[in-house]
Amino acid sequence: MLSEWILPALALSVGATLAWAILLRAILWCRSCLRARLTAPEQLHPIVHQSGLPRWVLGEWILPLCTWAIGAAAWFLALLITYEWLSIVFRQFPLTRAWGEGLNGFILRVALMVLEGVVEAIPGLFTAAIIFALARILWKAIARFFDRVQTRQTRLSWLDPELAAPTRRVSAVVFGIFVITLIYPYLPGSQSEAFKGLSVLAGLMLSVGASGLVAHAASGLIIVFGRLFRPGDYVRIADAEGTVTEVGAFTTRIRTSKDEDLVVPNSMVLAGVSRNFSRPAEGSGFVINTDVTIGYDTPWRQVHAMLIEAAIRTEGVLASPAPRVWQTALSDFYVQYTLVCQGSPTWPAARAALLSELNAKVQDVFNEHGVQIMSPHYLADPPAAKVVAPADWYPEPARRDSINP
Repeated sequence: MLSEWILPALALSVGATLAWAILLRAILWCRSCLRARLTAPEQLHPIVHQSGLPRWVLGEWILPLCTWAIGAAAWFLALLITYEWLSIVFRQFPLTRAWGEGLNGFILRVALMVLEGVVEAIPGLFTAAIIFALARILWKAIARFFDRVQTRQTRLSWLDPELAAPTRRVSAVVFGIFVITLIYPYLPGSQSEAFKGLSVLAGLMLSVGASGLVAHAASGLIIVFGRLFRPGDYVRIADAEGTVTEVGAFTTRIRTSKDEDLVVPNSMVLAGVSRNFSRPAEGSGFVINTDVTIGYDTPWRQVHAMLIEAAIRTEGVLASPAPRVWQTALSDFYVQYTLVCQGSPTWPAARAALLSELNAKVQDVFNEHGVQIMSPHYLADPPAAKVVAPADWYPEPARRDSINP
């Protein structure tokens, strides 16, 4: 009696095991063949030629993705036939028959549950796809509108062409959040507790970890839409002075006269006092000023005239508006004069070079008129004025042809 059922059970189990081993071996062989065929040079050249894709895109993105997909499919088939093999073997013996039937019923229940979930998710996915398609069409129209404003094909009183690009980026973020909010309820599993818990965790992480980024982003919006400065302006922010090259969402980049690229957080820009030398009160160009202290024995009218003459001689200083001189301090031993003028608007990056040239011209003019730029805390005047005669302007190793006259 025992042999009547145990021998057929053993034979069927051995046959199922052999079939399982053969199928598993076939799956591994197919995986190896597909990978080798996919990465063979004679196969890659036609693919690259027909697709028009760069070789690095194919090698770094597409081929690894295809290799991963082949491996995942092989693992899935191996696990599936292993599961079915266990179910067949367990059902052949009385002690394990319940396990085999349970395995067989479990995979059927899982398959039915997955199929039911897919069928239930189809209407929601269809609705989400429609919303996404309509949003894409609407955003293309909005993007074309901002492009026309930026290229000055469309002129608006409330939106300058310089603000079109940052306004487009901000609008893209707001529009994307709005579309995600509309699509979210129609996604599969969006009403599950796991999805809700993940949403709460993501919101908590953003609120705790992104506070600094939000502050920088808000500061960037204030800088851009408040028109504090724009690329090309010559500014001074704290101890940094140079030309603004980029106003980003989180940082502002400045190129100094020493050719240094400084990255300043936007929150730091608003936290301190910033000066924009490219926004004069009148006319065009950028503001440039220099201070000089002269003793009380020199007539102030003569100092005013010499400083204005130095500004007129400096190449790059605008004649209109005219240079101006202010007496900014009456100190114990000297008077402080401030020369204010405007440089050419075509080259704001040269402000440091123009200031150096202006200071050189100030020295030349004062030397020509025999007025010393010397205001120490002294007890008595020196026996001779501390000036440099024009004949002594080019002592060795200076050369007239290598220094601006």
